[in-house]
Amino acid sequence: MKASIKYYFLLCLIFLSGHFLRAQLVPYTKIFSEDIHGGYNQTWQSVQAPNHKMYFANTGGLLEYNGTRWNKYPLPNNRIPRSIYADSLGRIFAGGYKEMGFWEKNDVDSMVFHSLVSLLNASVLGQEEIWHITPFGKKIIFQSFSKLFIYDGDTIISLLPPGNIMYAVEIDNQLIVPVIDSGLFVLSRDLTFSFLTGTERLSDKKVTTILPFGKKELLIGTAHQGLFIWKDGRLVSWQTPIIEQLQRHQINTGVILKNDLLAFGTIQNGIYVLDKLGQLVYQLNQKNALSNNTVLHLYEDKTGLLWAGLDNGISLTEIQSPVISYQDKIGSIGTTYAGVVFDNKLYIGTNQGVFYSRLQPSFFGLQILDFPLNKVEGTQGQVWDLEVAGNQLLCAHNEGSFVIHENGAQKIANIGAWKWVRNPYDSLMLFQANYNGIAIFKQNKQHHWQYKESIKGLSTSINELIFVARNQALISSPYQGVKKIILNDKLNQVVDIHDITMLGDNVGISEWQGKIIVHTAHSNTVFDPFSMRVRPFSDVSTGQEGRIIDGQSNNWFSVTPESMTIHKATKSRTIPLRLHNEFECITPLQDNLFLVGLDNGFSILNLNRVHQRNRSTPPSIDYVEIQRPKQKLKMGAEMTRKGLTLPANTQQITIYYSNPNYLHQEPVTYALDGLGIGWQPAQNGKVVLQNIPSGKFLFRLKSEHAELTFPITVQPKWYVTGWAYLVYGLILFGILFLLYRWHLLRLRKQEYELEQKRLEQQKEIEAKQREKERQLQEQLIKSENERLQFDIKSKSKELANAAISLAKYNEALIEIKEELKRIKDAVPTKDFGIQKTIKLLESNLSDQSEWQVFKTNFNQIHEKFMKNLQAAYPNLNQSDLQLAAYLRMGLSSKEIAPILSISVRGLENKRYRLRKKMGLTREDNLVTLLEGF
Repeated sequence: MKASIKYYFLLCLIFLSGHFLRAQLVPYTKIFSEDIHGGYNQTWQSVQAPNHKMYFANTGGLLEYNGTRWNKYPLPNNRIPRSIYADSLGRIFAGGYKEMGFWEKNDVDSMVFHSLVSLLNASVLGQEEIWHITPFGKKIIFQSFSKLFIYDGDTIISLLPPGNIMYAVEIDNQLIVPVIDSGLFVLSRDLTFSFLTGTERLSDKKVTTILPFGKKELLIGTAHQGLFIWKDGRLVSWQTPIIEQLQRHQINTGVILKNDLLAFGTIQNGIYVLDKLGQLVYQLNQKNALSNNTVLHLYEDKTGLLWAGLDNGISLTEIQSPVISYQDKIGSIGTTYAGVVFDNKLYIGTNQGVFYSRLQPSFFGLQILDFPLNKVEGTQGQVWDLEVAGNQLLCAHNEGSFVIHENGAQKIANIGAWKWVRNPYDSLMLFQANYNGIAIFKQNKQHHWQYKESIKGLSTSINELIFVARNQALISSPYQGVKKIILNDKLNQVVDIHDITMLGDNVGISEWQGKIIVHTAHSNTVFDPFSMRVRPFSDVSTGQEGRIIDGQSNNWFSVTPESMTIHKATKSRTIPLRLHNEFECITPLQDNLFLVGLDNGFSILNLNRVHQRNRSTPPSIDYVEIQRPKQKLKMGAEMTRKGLTLPANTQQITIYYSNPNYLHQEPVTYALDGLGIGWQPAQNGKVVLQNIPSGKFLFRLKSEHAELTFPITVQPKWYVTGWAYLVYGLILFGILFLLYRWHLLRLRKQEYELEQKRLEQQKEIEAKQREKERQLQEQLIKSENERLQFDIKSKSKELANAAISLAKYNEALIEIKEELKRIKDAVPTKDFGIQKTIKLLESNLSDQSEWQVFKTNFNQIHEKFMKNLQAAYPNLNQSDLQLAAYLRMGLSSKEIAPILSISVRGLENKRYRLRKKMGLTREDNLVTLLEGF
C-alpha cells in the first residue's frame, strides 16, 4: 500500500513538474523597479484612468505613469494608500489607514486630494484601514476587513457586514462579499445582506478572489484550497492540471483577461495564466520574468497588457505577445544557432550540442512539453545547422556531419561543417559548405544520406552557398569575400571562379524575395547576376539597417545587435530581442512560426500576432509650461484644445505629453506649421519650443497611428498692435502737421536768412572795404616804419662809425702817447714839451664830451633805451650804461676797448661786472638781452 502511494505521489510529482516546466516559455515582461518609478518596493493595487494613464497604490504614495514619466502623490500625513479605484470622471479614489478620499486633476494636470474623512464621525472610522475599493452601482464602497463605507457623492454611511470580510466584488450588479468563517454574502441595493446558497463550504477557507465565469457562474480563488466554481447554488472544486501548485503557492489575486484567459497571482510563485479549460498557458515567476514571486495585485489595461503589483516592483506583460522566450540563465543549453521541427519534435542546435522536445498545439501555436530539453547523445560541441532532408535530420557540426536520431547521432563525415544546401535541380543531391570547401552527399538505396566526394578546386572554408544556375553558385568565405564559381557538368569540380567582392570580415550572403543579398555587419547590397556586381540595397527596398533575413507570407526580418524588426508590406514592428551577432538564427518551424536563436536560449515567434496587436493609444497633452521673463506659467490640457494664446514676451513653451503605449513605445514626432519646423523627434515626454515669433501656428504631435493638433497664437509686440498703429497714425498726422508748420517756418526763415545774407553781404563788402583801407594804412605805416628803421639803422651805422672813428682816434692818441713816453724814457732829458704833449693827449683821451655827444645821438636813435635799462637795473652806473649802449649797437670788445681807453682784458672785466649787476647766468646772452630794451 505504501509503495503504491509512493508510486502515485511520484507520478503526480512528475506530472506537476512537467506542467510547471512547460511555463518556461514566457511572453515579454517589463519590470519597473523603485529606481524607475520613484516609489517604494510594494505596490498594492493598480488601475487605469479614462485618459489611459496608469495609477498605482504604492507604499510610497500614489504613483502616476503616462508612458514617458512617473509622478508621485502622497496621502495626507504620508499614509500608505492600500487601495485605489478610478471612476469614469477620472477621479482616483484611495484608502489607507484612517483615510479615504479621492484625487482629482486640477486645471494644470496636478492631482489634488479631497479627503472624505470629515463626512464620518471619528468614532465610526476608528482605527480602520481601507484595503479595498469597489463600485456598487453609482456608489463607491471603501472596505476594511470589518466595515463597509458607502459613499454616494455627498455622504458616507458605515455598514457592518455579517462578520470579518475579504475583498468584495461587484458582479452582475450585485456586490459579492466574502465573509470569513461563513461563506459568500450578497449585498442588495437596499443595503441588506443575504447568504449565497452553496458557499458554506468556503467558511473555513480564505477567499482571495472572485471572478465572473460563464453564465451566472463564479470562479472563486482561495489561498490554500485552490479554485472553486459556483453555479445555481452548488459549489464544486475546479480540478485544473495545476490545482496542486495553486494550492501550494497560495492564490492571492486574480483577473479575467481578454481571449478567455485567466491570470492568478500567488504569494510564493508568481503568476499563472490559464485558459478556460484550466490548462496552463504561461507561468511568470522570479526565475523567468518577474522581480519577485509575491503578487499583490493583477490588472489588465485597455490594450490587454497585464500589470502586476509585486512585493518588490511592478511588472508589465504582453500576454498576446508575438514572442515567447526561454531564457537559459543557468547555461543548460547555451547559445542557439539552429532549429527545426522533425517527427513532431523541436530540435535545436546550440554551442553545447543538439537538444529536442516533444510538441503539442497550444494557445500560442505550439507548446514545448519537455523541460529541461532532452539532449541528443553524441552531439556535444558546436552545432551550426540542422536540416531535414528526405526522412532524415542532418546536423552540421564542428566535428563533422551527423544524422540525428532520438536516441543518438550517427556521424557520416569527419570534416567540420557550416551549412546544408539543397540542390535546387536535383533532389537526390545535397551540398554541404564546410571547413575545407564544399562536400557532396547523395542518398543510397535505403534513402540514407552518405558522403560522396568534395568539389575539386576549393580548399578554403566556405560558410554560405547559393546556386544561381545549375552549375553556377555564389560562395562566401568568412575572410575572403564573395565569389562566383562555375562547375563542370558533374558539379564536382570548379572550372572557373570570379571575385564578386572582397568585403572582408563577416561577409555573408542570403536570399531575400528572389534576390541575393550580400551583407556585412554594417551594410547590405544586392548581387546583380548580369553585371556580376553588387549595388546598394536601398535601390530595391526600404534600405533598413541590419542583416536581412527572408521569412514567410511576404514577411522578412532586419536584425541589428539590439533588436529584430519584422516587416510586411508597409507595416513593421520591432521586438527587443538580442540575436547572436554574425550567426543570426531565424528559422521557420511551422506556418508563421519561427525559432529565433538567442545568446542564452531561444524564442518562438508567431507572425500571426505580429501585426494584430491591440490598437495603440495616441499621445495626449498633459499640460504646458510658459516661460516669460521672471515668470513661469502652467496651463492645463484644456487650454490647448481651445488653442494657446501667448503674450509677446514668451521665451519658451514646454509641452508635456503622455504616450500610454507602455510596452512598445511608438516614436513620437512634432512639427510647428507656419514656422518651418518640420517633423522632429520628441523625447522624454516633452517638446520644447523657444523664441517663437509673433503669429499664428499649428502645433502637431504624431505617433505611428495617431496625430493631435492645436493652434498656437503668439501675440505681437505692443508696438505692432492695432492701438499702436492708431497711435502711429496720430503721431504721423502730428509729424505731418509739424512738418507743414516747419515748412512755413522754414520759408520765413529762408526769407529772413536771405535778408540777413544780403545785409551780411553788404556788411562784408563794407568790411572788405574797411579792411582794404586798413591794409593800405598798415602798408603806409609799415613803409614809414621801414623808412624809420632804415634811418635808425643808417644813423646807428653812422653813430657806430663815429664811435669806431673815435676809437681809432683815441687809439692813435694812445699810440702817440705811448711813443712819446718811450722817447722820454729813452732820452732822459728835462724836455717839458714832451711831458706837456703827453698830458694834452691824456686830457683828450679822458674827455667826456664825446660821450655826451654819443649818448645824445644814441638816445635819438634808440629812444628810451637808457631810461628803460636804468629803470630795470637802477644799480647801473654811467660807465655800465656806456658799455651797454656800445654793446646794443653791436660793437665788439676790440672795437669798444679803444673807445673807453682801456684794454680788451679790462673791457672783458667790465662786461663781467655788468652781467653780474644784471643778474645773468652763464647761459644768458648779454647782447640779446640788451636788444630787448
